[in-house]
Amino acid sequence: MNRSDDNTIRDFGRQWSAWRDNDGYYASPELFEDMVGSLVDASQLEGKTVAEIGSGTGRIVDMLLDAGAGEVTAVEPSEAIDVLKTNTAGRADRIHYIHGTAADLKDDDHFDWIFSIGVIHHIADPGPTLAKCRQCLKPAGRIVLWLYGHEGNELYLALMRPLRAVTKRLPHRVLVPLSWILGWLL
Repeated sequence: MNRSDDNTIRDFGRQWSAWRDNDGYYASPELFEDMVGSLVDASQLEGKTVAEIGSGTGRIVDMLLDAGAGEVTAVEPSEAIDVLKTNTAGRADRIHYIHGTAADLKDDDHFDWIFSIGVIHHIADPGPTLAKCRQCLKPAGRIVLWLYGHEGNELYLALMRPLRAVTKRLPHRVLVPLSWILGWLL
């Protein structure tokens, strides 16, 4: 892992520790269907062993369990591992927690499915992560990756890039209230 990855993990850990809630559409089966429904029918997850790379606050872990997964291995490298465990405590008997990266999956782990929603594109060199995931799949296993795309988001990016150029330089104590104001306006 390089310095960029360390910073990204630290930043996400701070965010997930500050904003812990998983509710509404943001954490719903409908959003899960919207994200991966063209690739995966929820019935395909029934009773299956699943891993989720970059579990954050447990939102996707809960979605996978709601979809019928029998057991989920939740992989989270940041300090938000505690938030993940708290948010999913009611289902901990069906979750194996790894405070680490995909590299910390055991060689004898064999999953039916591996999901990574909005994570892989944040890794400076995703090759080793993807190779490890492939190694940990059962022979007919599948990997589902959801990446942020440029295509179809041109207007959003045209608005957000200049805003990000400013906000990434702001101290956290200024950025938080500004975020609340922008969220309210939207």
